[in-house]
Amino acid sequence: ALAALSLGSVSDRERDRQLVAIVRQHWKAEMAEMAAPDCAEALEQALDGGNVLLIFDGLDEVAERLRPRARQAVQAAAAAFPAVSHVIVTSRIRSYAGRAVLPGFTAHTLAPFDQDKIGRFVGAWYEAQAELGRMTFDKAREDAADLRRAALSSDLRELASNPMLLTTMAIVHQKEIGLPKERVRLYSKAVEVLLVRWQKRKGIAVSEELAAVIRDDLKMRSILELIAYMAHQRQARSRSDDKLERGDLVTLLEKPEYLGKTALASDFLDYVDLRAGLLVGHGGGEEIGYPQTYSFPHRTFQEYLAGCHMIAGRGVAREYRQRAAEGDYWALAAQYGAEEMLYNRRVPENLFDLAYQLCPAAGPTNQGQWRALLWSGQIAALVTRPAIEADTAGPDGSVAYLGRLIPR
Repeated sequence: ALAALSLGSVSDRERDRQLVAIVRQHWKAEMAEMAAPDCAEALEQALDGGNVLLIFDGLDEVAERLRPRARQAVQAAAAAFPAVSHVIVTSRIRSYAGRAVLPGFTAHTLAPFDQDKIGRFVGAWYEAQAELGRMTFDKAREDAADLRRAALSSDLRELASNPMLLTTMAIVHQKEIGLPKERVRLYSKAVEVLLVRWQKRKGIAVSEELAAVIRDDLKMRSILELIAYMAHQRQARSRSDDKLERGDLVTLLEKPEYLGKTALASDFLDYVDLRAGLLVGHGGGEEIGYPQTYSFPHRTFQEYLAGCHMIAGRGVAREYRQRAAEGDYWALAAQYGAEEMLYNRRVPENLFDLAYQLCPAAGPTNQGQWRALLWSGQIAALVTRPAIEADTAGPDGSVAYLGRLIPR
């Protein structure tokens, strides 16, 4: 409706009247969709009486070209209901700068959840499930206690401090009847949840070609793994930040094995910016119209997805040796890759082969080879000694491998 509105040379007063009419029309349509049309009159009365907290959520999810008009609509609605004392507009930090700033509004930045807020969120989440009749209140209290313990553990505390990721953890926990004890299983399921969120376009118009990409879980996953790997590689080599230039990403994604077209790669990055989650844009704004750089907001997902890319295709041992030569920066990504092979892809035989190749007959002579040996030992600890001893597929594995590994 905002896009179709032609204001031409109308006065500011007439412009605001039309914008408020569109906002009211939108509210009524939403109520009808929720089978609550009778609420429309009650809402009008509450707005006139000021008994309302008015929230406009997701200013940054409006297309760049429509944001100036969306801000005008927010301001017009706030002025149209002077009795309403509290109006909140939410937006990502990147999108709220320069001309995007609303006059008369005070800016606040959400802080990470502390331990108390994580606990309260988890309790409220499961209480809501019980109130919806999805479980008993006793079961809700039991599940809340379990999720609270997991979310506050040293492995997950950082992720849980982000409301969106804590919500993702709660979805996984409820669906799986507990969080997976293997961290890479949790990360993989969290990526699935966030990809599903991307696939729900929330009214964002995209081409059929881009829609097909967004619906393709495997392609989306491979693209994310590649971008995470690139970001990790950049930081490992330059020790600079892990933000990737838009031009570099377009050049990468336009290759035939990914998106195949420059325009499609550009459209994909624009869509990613509108649907925040695993990957976010930085810089740009309305003056340029698109972000200038991109990064993963949570390092855990970057390291996990980079590790997944390390084990993609052939030559995994060569990849591990090359990254080991670059230093310790790749250690956690390498560990995630090994865990991914064991727990998610369930190919232990490939993991055995990787461990054997990282500990060849010739002993290590430089730092990179020693680091590869260390990674081999970590893989051995992961798959356990009895499993290695039982693997008799090759002459350089099993007991022969342990005979090389342990003394070193």
